[in-house]
Amino acid sequence: MQVRKVQDPKGVWLINIAKFGFVDPTNGTRFDPQIPTQAELTDWVKSQDAIIQPWVDPAEEEAQKSALAEAAAKEAEALAEALAAKKPAEKK
Repeated sequence: MQVRKVQDPKGVWLINIAKFGFVDPTNGTRFDPQIPTQAELTDWVKSQDAIIQPWVDPAEEEAQKSALAEAAAKEAEALAEALAAKKPAEKK
């Protein structure tokens, strides 16, 4: 499991892709290198988009993909059942 740092529980997940740390001078949040950090998305952070980037937890992303695949399979099954139950129109 990867180490994560929460600076602001209401913030967004970001990652500093550089090899050295940064401190947001507007609120003092430290972005350690390669450590996902949940922090406020300040104007300063937005201006550092080449180094501090959005981060998505790979495990969470995989869980979302699995849930979407399961929902799609259920929808396809329901559609197949509905089509099978539908009687063909009689010819006159």
